[in-house]
Amino acid sequence: MKKKRIMMVLAGLCLGGSAAFFSVHAAQIVAYQKYPLVMDKRYYVPSAAADKKIFPNGLNAAFGSGLSFEGYTQEGAPRLLTITDRGPNLDGMDVIYNGKKYTSKLFPAPDFHPEIGEVILADGKAAVVKVMPIKDPSGNAISGRPVPPGETGSSGEVALSSDLKLLPFDENGLDTEAIARDRDGNIWISDEYGPFVVKMDRQARILEKYSPKNGLPAIAGERTPNRGAEGLTIMPNGHILFLVQSILTNGGKTKNAVVCRLFDWNPTDCTYKTYAYPLEGTYKKMGDAKLGDAYAIDNHRVLIIEQGKQADKSMMNRVYMVDLSTGTDVTNTKINGKDIEFASREELAPYLPVKTLIADLRRYGWDTEKAEGLTMSYDHKTMFVSNDNDFGIATTVRDAAHKKAKISDYTYDAASGMIYYQDKTGRNVPAHPQIDMEVGPDTPQIWSFTFDRSLDGVQSSARGNKQ
Repeated sequence: MKKKRIMMVLAGLCLGGSAAFFSVHAAQIVAYQKYPLVMDKRYYVPSAAADKKIFPNGLNAAFGSGLSFEGYTQEGAPRLLTITDRGPNLDGMDVIYNGKKYTSKLFPAPDFHPEIGEVILADGKAAVVKVMPIKDPSGNAISGRPVPPGETGSSGEVALSSDLKLLPFDENGLDTEAIARDRDGNIWISDEYGPFVVKMDRQARILEKYSPKNGLPAIAGERTPNRGAEGLTIMPNGHILFLVQSILTNGGKTKNAVVCRLFDWNPTDCTYKTYAYPLEGTYKKMGDAKLGDAYAIDNHRVLIIEQGKQADKSMMNRVYMVDLSTGTDVTNTKINGKDIEFASREELAPYLPVKTLIADLRRYGWDTEKAEGLTMSYDHKTMFVSNDNDFGIATTVRDAAHKKAKISDYTYDAASGMIYYQDKTGRNVPAHPQIDMEVGPDTPQIWSFTFDRSLDGVQSSARGNKQ
């Protein structure tokens, strides 16, 4: 694909509801390119549930939940590490299990192991050239199945096979997300279940696993289920900056919170600082706001993906630079005696770091929902962004008796094997839906964005609170 070039003048642009807290930098994107992700058939995910006419090779492995720059090939092509999430899964119905109601996910490939892939960007494509499964300390490939109820990392879900058989929980299951490599060559990843932060060796064997009950900030455990540690990056000083995807629940009472928490965490002694990332004010409800990946330019400037459905129903996918040196550590901060999730924008203003718009991805043709991988070249002139296409699958429901039904309208009783549909009166009536898998709306892809200068020289100019 021939590179398209575009010049954009961003100076003076003021977007969103938190304009007081970000500025627009002088660096401009001068070139960008979309690379469709391609792979050999041996890297596809086998699934007995997949219709061979629709998925002849199995399911496309959804590499793209995270990115790490690995340098260039001898021919000058960028090399990247990328990662899948927990595996192919579909929205399921509520499940009655052991007398309690749970949400569920259908796992059409229940034996899938989260994987790391090496990708080369060349000839207009992002080619997967190597794959390795993530392994436990004993060398066994891990699964992505949910953690059992009551244990650290439980998402409150049960896993079902495509024919609605209960799948076993996995106390070591990971919903893998971001990926980064440290100066010693070790690989670090984040996870949405725990949330967990995991250190691995070069062969993707787990060395250390941190959780809110083992080394990570305890408050990170207040994440919304399935919205844990979405992003992670390693700073030059060796600290790990990880972020929680959405606003913390704090007991389910913080639906109007206007900030997400960023954790500057030192893995040598597990000390940390906390920063409040100011979300845009353009969402219908704040629970729609999501952070993607992160990339540290230095020890205080970090690129962060912010995205989500807007109040006007459009999708927003942007990359911001956040200057932590202009914010305040809010680890122990209380405003009117309450956590920062209960404070207004005005009350939080003295604590917030400056937020600088780097790229509005939609302006360049980005049209997928989830921008989840973010990294940069060593000279900080080229930015790479990948998407998570959820393995290219989606749930379909066909029910002759309830033609407009959605999967969420049904409840499955695991003990009896019966499925019930909740009608307009609230009654649960026996139902016989046909639940299938169709091709999802997004394809896997990696984009490159080249700036006219290194982002090393870009400084925040909006007001902030210097420490």
